[in-house]
Amino acid sequence: MKERLKSDVKKARRMRILLILLCGVMLFSSVGVCAVGTMIEKRYKDQIPLEMLTLSAKGAPPRIFFYRYTDRKNRIGEREELKAGAFSQPQSSYVCQTELPKQLTDAFVAIEDKRFYRHRGVDWRRTVAAAISYVLGFSNTFGGSTITQQTVKNVTGDNSLTVSRKLREIFCALELERRCSKREILELYLNVISFSDGCEGVSQAAAHYFSKTPDELTVAECATIAAITNNPSYYNPIRHPENNLKRRDLILSEMQKQGYLSQDAYQEALAEPLRLRVGASGVGEEIHSWYVDMVIEDVINDLIAQYGVSRSAASMWVHSGGLRIDAAIDPEIQELVETHYESAVRTPQNGSGESAQSALIVIDSQTGDILGVAGAVGKKTANRIQNFATQALRSPGSAIKPITVYAQALERGLINWATVYDDVPVSFGTSGARPWPANATGIYRGLTNIAYAVAHSTNTVAVRVLEQIGLRESFTVAREKFHLTHLVDREGVSDCDVAALALGQLNYGITLRELTTAYTVFADGGCYHPWRSYHRVTDADGKVLLFSSDSSEIVM
Repeated sequence: MKERLKSDVKKARRMRILLILLCGVMLFSSVGVCAVGTMIEKRYKDQIPLEMLTLSAKGAPPRIFFYRYTDRKNRIGEREELKAGAFSQPQSSYVCQTELPKQLTDAFVAIEDKRFYRHRGVDWRRTVAAAISYVLGFSNTFGGSTITQQTVKNVTGDNSLTVSRKLREIFCALELERRCSKREILELYLNVISFSDGCEGVSQAAAHYFSKTPDELTVAECATIAAITNNPSYYNPIRHPENNLKRRDLILSEMQKQGYLSQDAYQEALAEPLRLRVGASGVGEEIHSWYVDMVIEDVINDLIAQYGVSRSAASMWVHSGGLRIDAAIDPEIQELVETHYESAVRTPQNGSGESAQSALIVIDSQTGDILGVAGAVGKKTANRIQNFATQALRSPGSAIKPITVYAQALERGLINWATVYDDVPVSFGTSGARPWPANATGIYRGLTNIAYAVAHSTNTVAVRVLEQIGLRESFTVAREKFHLTHLVDREGVSDCDVAALALGQLNYGITLRELTTAYTVFADGGCYHPWRSYHRVTDADGKVLLFSSDSSEIVM
């Protein structure tokens, strides 16, 4: 009996010691995990543009200002608000939380994140399950994203399939939940999510698919719109109505199961056919000038670059955040340019009767300010259409020669205005091939000086001068000093060759804006001024978001 008692005491002692050691290990592990977690959270949270996540959009379009300069170079002038061709109507597609119908938010919560109102940004049950599935190789994505996490992803535009991205998303979602209410998160989510056909946010989706505002949608229509987001192309109700209808009915079923719909309301919505009333894009909206379209696009791109946000988030910020933009425009020049391009420009037509396009841009050579722009021939009839002056890539042809050939040769002392070259083919070809290069006139003149070659764009002389400069040198200077950034040089595709640099036969081309900016070097004593369409952008409270400072560099 005594022996058994001693044995029981020893066992109990061992158990106590083991329990103490186990608790110590767990405590040490917990402290370590917390320390590591804190370090990771700090590292990733600091990388997120939290300012954008908590953006208080005013539901107001941007206001655009300009300076009526008496001395543009020294920035002496009076600030005025731009009216002609700008945002004159106080309209915005941004939908505030008070304007979001409950049946619309219910549809999204039911299908995307049924525990949205119970978690604090991350649904750990789904996250752990998704992580195990990923580690075991059952899935090649992480999954498990809550609406809060999807909001982070839609705002940042970061969709990379990496552990680093997922950690960043998780910690930012936790921070977003600490800063915002559930209704505020839903508001941001529903305003930045894409709905196919170029629709950003539920307001544009409701107008496009049903010609309604969000608060006019039926329950079935709310479910139709919520169905699109899972795979915008596959569930587009116009192109794939059968796919959308199947998912719409699934959403209605989930809404009924989760208590958002009564049985009668569910049956009524389920019986409603998919009736689209596709709205004509742009009907009733004011048409902005080419300049306003350009500056808005530039601001969107710069917000993306500086704040790391997605295009849809940056677009929402610009169009609905009540921003103030100081543009570089000269309204009088812009009016002259647009008036001329609406009526006076005549371009040639091809055999099918299609007219060639044309564009024009005016840049101040001493500041880089864009004073006026016309993006196409004829009256502008829509917003956010292609601007051939700033967006279209075209081969410049002989217009590239002064940049890639003559300026560089002059700078290096290889030529002067009277230097003579032999205007004869560089290659006479074999087996009946034509001599190369040919001149536009079809004539070779023999001995020709540089002044004539430049004035008449003589191809043979340009090729011979380029040979003296060297292809790599010409390409590097054109790209890095004259900032022809669309020149390419990668495996399989390169503009670092004779046809591109001497004759302007580029693989993809450059924009009229970058070519014109490069030419300002010749007008301002060899000094390059980067182009700019705006000087400064502030938010509705006056905080500076973007600033384009005066800068220049000596090229020649």
